[in-house]
Amino acid sequence: MVRAMTKRLGAADASTQSARDTLARAEATRAAVLAEWAGHPGWTADAVAEHTGLALGDVNAAIKAARPRRVASTAPAADAGDGERRPGGVPRRAGR
Repeated sequence: MVRAMTKRLGAADASTQSARDTLARAEATRAAVLAEWAGHPGWTADAVAEHTGLALGDVNAAIKAARPRRVASTAPAADAGDGERRPGGVPRRAGR
């Protein structure tokens, strides 16, 4: 009995993960389509929301989710020669 239940639970877990993966892909596609639509000339998030019947907050969230994410630089900041470093790697000028 334990083996049979374990096997059924494993199959259910695999099915659940597959469904989650499919849902994540579908949501990403939906967000990309809404973002592309709102990006066309003459269209705004408000207009897309009104046309689709979606809540404006949902459209804005989808557009935000579809935006490419910026990856923070892992490069060290540039050294100004005087040992001081500035955020963004821009060296300080001497005397300032």
